[in-house]
Amino acid sequence: MKAAVVTVMVDFQVSVTEISEKYLKQEKRVFYVTPTSYLELISSFIGTLKQQRTAVHQAKWRYDVGIEKIEEAAGQVAALQKDLEDLQPVLEKSAKETSEMMIRVEGEQKKANEKQKLVDVE
Repeated sequence: MKAAVVTVMVDFQVSVTEISEKYLKQEKRVFYVTPTSYLELISSFIGTLKQQRTAVHQAKWRYDVGIEKIEEAAGQVAALQKDLEDLQPVLEKSAKETSEMMIRVEGEQKKANEKQKLVDVE
């Protein structure tokens, strides 16, 4: 990777030198390409590389945190699913008792209605 970056940097410097010569011929103005400009190019590259590394590091951190949250949520869902399966017989028993109680209440309601009619008549 380093060799490729060095090659690209050298190509940039050579290209800028060639373009500055064209600029001199066409516009009759001098643009100096110095070793300092080459060092500035390298410094700019290093700054950009640091920024990109920071951005990638932050994105990876967010990704890792997201994966942890998903795994945590999956564990909680599995625990809740087990609790639900354990409570299913209790819920069925409660539903049965409730339906039996409703039948008794309806029967008692009929008796109460009949007594209410008798009381109303008296």
